[in-house]
Amino acid sequence: AIGPDGSIYVADTNNERVRKLELARLTTGGVQNRASRMTGPVAANEIVVIQGLGLGPTNETTAEPDAAGAFPTALAGTRVLFDGVAAALLSTQERTVIAAVPANLGETVKLRVEYLGRLTNEVTLLVAPAAPGIFTRGGEGQAAAKNEDGSENGEATPAPIGTVVTFTATGLGRVDTDGEAVRPALPVTVTVGGVAAEVVDARVPQGQLPGVIALSVRIPEGVEPGAAVPLSVQVEQAASQPGVTIAVSW
Repeated sequence: AIGPDGSIYVADTNNERVRKLELARLTTGGVQNRASRMTGPVAANEIVVIQGLGLGPTNETTAEPDAAGAFPTALAGTRVLFDGVAAALLSTQERTVIAAVPANLGETVKLRVEYLGRLTNEVTLLVAPAAPGIFTRGGEGQAAAKNEDGSENGEATPAPIGTVVTFTATGLGRVDTDGEAVRPALPVTVTVGGVAAEVVDARVPQGQLPGVIALSVRIPEGVEPGAAVPLSVQVEQAASQPGVTIAVSW
């Protein structure tokens, strides 16, 4: 019998079992920004979470960069193909793969996942210049940010106005090499509590993929202090997910 999701059920009489065969497949809605968990267009270098069936091994396998800092394009039998180009992989498991979108894309890109030589169906994704998402501690709310003194930003350790807070984001689009640093190619705007903040630095941290950008911003004057002050990143017309906050004090 074939289930509504395309799975095949087989009556194994001799073993007194009903066996379920899940087809390797994915859907457009199964591709999310790793930081924001939002769906929609993808951007160059963005770190994405791909969900489906039959994408990898039962147990999660995570990748480590090589001596040059490059992540593998094949991991535990899994490959992620954007227009046939194998993407860098961070982890793979039966239903979830984390990968980096390639840098060179057109207006759309066709995505397939290969596991042990078996390909999923193909989905077409829209491509945007940027699709920013801010990494948070629990998937929403408090940003995974550090204060100028190195402490974790939070209600008990807020950042005083005028000091610098550093957090990471993905989906900021193309990058350029500036000396030894890799930086976003597109202008990045950050607001704290609705007030424009000075971007002191924006670069790819050492050992990270180009899709992970560390943003250091100065808490601006005029921000109302609090334990949950809104934090937002905008690149061209695209903004990060709502609900992300940092803690600010006088």
